[in-house]
Amino acid sequence: MWGLDDVSIEICFVDRDVMLVAIATPVGTFELIGEVRIRAGLLVIANAHIQGLEPGALGRQGLNTVARKMMVEADVQGLVVEGGTRTTGRTRGRRQRPFRFPHPSSSRDDG
Repeated sequence: MWGLDDVSIEICFVDRDVMLVAIATPVGTFELIGEVRIRAGLLVIANAHIQGLEPGALGRQGLNTVARKMMVEADVQGLVVEGGTRTTGRTRGRRQRPFRFPHPSSSRDDG
């Protein structure tokens, strides 16, 4: 897969606790918008919406790398992404379950 240096995060817009970021990866760039807060060593992104890549383009390993990069940039021990209510797709009108990412092992070098 790729390492942390292969992922870049650019903050595009901030209004109070709502943040829009562009995340560049080796498979393309996508945007994430949500209500961002840091609580008890966790970066929490609530009501998150993502756009810009085909479904499954990142894969689980790609998602894990993006999450690790976000945790390093925010200097937190974990990340929770709570999706907003779906506006399209098979589960339209439903909220997805939260994605939780622990902090990577400090002995591992990903970057």
